[in-house]
Amino acid sequence: MKITLQEKELDSLILSKPENIRYLTGYTGDTGVYVQVGKEQYLLTDFRYEEQAKRQAIDCEVVTVKGAYAEPVAELVKGRTGFEGSVLTWAEGEAFRDRCGDLKDISGWIEDLRKIKTKQEQELIQKASEISQEAFWQTLEAIRPGMAEREVAAELDYRMRRLGAERTSFTTITVAGANSSLVHGEPSEYRLQPGDFLLMDFGCVYQGYCSDMTRTVGIGSVSQRQKEIYKIVKEAQAEALAVIKPGVTYQEADRAARQVIEQAGFGSRFGHSLGHGVGLEIHEKPTLSPKSEGILQPGMVVTVEPGIYLEGEFGIRIEDLVVVNDVNCDNLCQNTPKELLCV
Repeated sequence: MKITLQEKELDSLILSKPENIRYLTGYTGDTGVYVQVGKEQYLLTDFRYEEQAKRQAIDCEVVTVKGAYAEPVAELVKGRTGFEGSVLTWAEGEAFRDRCGDLKDISGWIEDLRKIKTKQEQELIQKASEISQEAFWQTLEAIRPGMAEREVAAELDYRMRRLGAERTSFTTITVAGANSSLVHGEPSEYRLQPGDFLLMDFGCVYQGYCSDMTRTVGIGSVSQRQKEIYKIVKEAQAEALAVIKPGVTYQEADRAARQVIEQAGFGSRFGHSLGHGVGLEIHEKPTLSPKSEGILQPGMVVTVEPGIYLEGEFGIRIEDLVVVNDVNCDNLCQNTPKELLCV
C-alpha cells in the first residue's frame, strides 16, 4: 500500500512504528524502518530480517542495514520529510533531525488511516474473536472452586493458542473476589471461592489482528446484591450497543452507558472510557470517552465495556467487540451470552 504524501505536503516519509509498517507493507518483523520517497518504497532492516522482509514487503526495495538507521535513511529521503516523532527515542529523533533536513512530525497520521478497517481486516478480527470465545467456553468447563486466578489465565491462554491464536493480545486478566474490583488486576495465587465474581478480560492475535472481550461469571451461587449490580452493567452495555451507529459521536456512545450507571448511583465507580479501537494493536484509535472528539464511521472496530468496581467487594465488566456497519453495528462476541453464568 502506498499513501499520498501530498496530503501532508511531504516529499518523503519515514515510519518507525512496527504496526504502521505492517499496515503499509505486510512486513511482520519488529525491527525496521519504512521510507517512501514520492512513489518509491523502501524497507530498511538488518540481516536477521532480510529474507523475511523480501518475502513479505513485496512492493518495497529491501535495504539491509548494519548499525544505526539514520545515515542510510538520510541517503534516501529528500525535501520535506514526515516522521513519527512520538514513536522515537530522544536519541533516535535527534539523529534523524541532524541528518534528514526538513522534518515534519506526522505522529498519528497512519493511526488515523487505520481507524477504518477493510473487509479483510474485519474478517481477521472476527476470527480472533471466535477463537477467544471458544477458549472461554472450554475454560468454563475447567473452572472449579479452589483454582488459582493464575491457573484460570493459563487455561485461557493455552486454549487460545491451541485453537489457532498466534499469541494473546495482552496479558490475560483473571481476577476474583475482592481482586475483581482491580480494573487491570494481575492474576495471583488467590483461589476461587464460592460466591466470588470472576472477571476474565482476554483476547488473542490472529494473523496480526487482535480481539478483546470480558465476561464476569459467578463461582457457585452469588448474592442478590451481586446479581442486581451485574444487571445494571448489562443494561448499561445494552444501551450503548443500541446507539452505536454511523454519525454517533464518541461522547454520545460513552454517555449512553454511563448515564445508566450514574442513575443507579454508581457513577463514581465507572472510571474508565466505554471503549477503544482494536486492530493491529489492542488499544488504538478511536477512544469512546466523555472527552473524545469524533464520529463513528462504518468500518470502525471498537470495544463496548462498561463496568462497576466496588473496592474491597467485587468488580463487574462486560465487554463486546463490535464493527460499525452502514446502519448500526455487528457484535463479534455473539457466541457468548451475557446472562449471568455461575460455574
